[in-house]
Amino acid sequence: MKFDLVSPAKFYDSNRWNASFFLTESEAYRVCEGFRMAALGELCSERREFLLPSNYPERKFNYVGLENISQTTRMLVGFAPKAGAEVKSRSKVFHEGDVLYGRLRPGLNKCLLVDRVLSEGICSTEILVLVANEDVVLSEYLCELMVSVEVSRRIQCLVAGAALPRVQAKDLLRIEVPIPDRDLQKLVVSQVRSARQELVKHMQRAKELPAEIGGAFSDFAFRGAEFAISPTRSDGQSDWNNPLPDAVRDGQRQLRL
Repeated sequence: MKFDLVSPAKFYDSNRWNASFFLTESEAYRVCEGFRMAALGELCSERREFLLPSNYPERKFNYVGLENISQTTRMLVGFAPKAGAEVKSRSKVFHEGDVLYGRLRPGLNKCLLVDRVLSEGICSTEILVLVANEDVVLSEYLCELMVSVEVSRRIQCLVAGAALPRVQAKDLLRIEVPIPDRDLQKLVVSQVRSARQELVKHMQRAKELPAEIGGAFSDFAFRGAEFAISPTRSDGQSDWNNPLPDAVRDGQRQLRL
């Protein structure tokens, strides 16, 4: 049985009734002695900027919804730029290096690093836009940290809402995590990046193979051609160049939550 003592003031301020919300703070990670513990609020902050895309009806935006972020794999899926007229509600602004984390149904583990492919754009208000404190943590390391099993388990303890479970930014940023020095982060990020590039290559190949197998078999069986499947190849990603309006980029007419 797990238990903890919570002061009345803390209990009322939290506005929560579930015990797991409080127990998550008392649990300890098994961490390497060389890693210090730090709250996510020390590693990053929430970017609280947004705009109304409908004010720019003809302009193309790099709009990211929850449906465009894959579970756990940190990949952009089913994405296409949208005209401002197509986005009916206000949206959050993101820039290169930001980390997008899905706060709605966080158990889906949706997290995306904004790299040079997107560069900048807007996203759903159901996504938290996190800005890494680069003095402490690399953006890519932070992104991997957010989808780790341990952090995901803690976030689940902070979720509120039955039909539409969400995690609040203030609760998320209180979570403590082990953080290595930047040199070690760079080493880990380099290896993770290589592994994810390999993952993308094989996922693309998996999409191509069924049609190639069918085509090669038909050519062999009905046309007498030699049966052959082409080797795995790596295709480059498309580059979307849809900059934000100058007024937004310059900080003018920029709304804040």
